Amino acid sequence: MLGTIGEDAGKIWKHLDGNKTPQSAQKIRAAIKVSANRFNLALGWLAREDKVAIAGDEKNLTVALKGK
Repeated sequence: MLGTIGEDAGKIWKHLDGNKTPQSAQKIRAAIKVSANRFNLALGWLAREDKVAIAGDEKNLTVALKGK
């Protein structure tokens, strides 16, 4: 399971790196085509690793890579 979470985190990172602008969580999830649970686990992984900045509230999250 950890491998899958890491792979999904990589997909999120690549999506954000390719777009260069903050994205809504819904848009990212749709682009990388994973379930809500897998997306949330992967986003949490990136947040814990301090790789992303997350803004907004539970229903309207915006995600961006830190330092980009």
